[in-house]
Amino acid sequence: MKEVKHLREYNGDLRLVFYELPKYSKTIEELETPEDKWLYSVKDLSLSICIPSTIARTTNLC
Repeated sequence: MKEVKHLREYNGDLRLVFYELPKYSKTIEELETPEDKWLYSVKDLSLSICIPSTIARTTNLC
């Protein structure tokens, strides 16, 4: 894979991860990792006014 702007080869440090958010079904009680909390936030908090404290404390969202 080549970097587009300078046409250099990537050195392998790039990792792409894709999530299908409609299939992400963890509840707030099931969140364990910072990744879980970010995915939950992106999927389920778009309509929420307040970020739950269990997420905000560990992910620096507030």
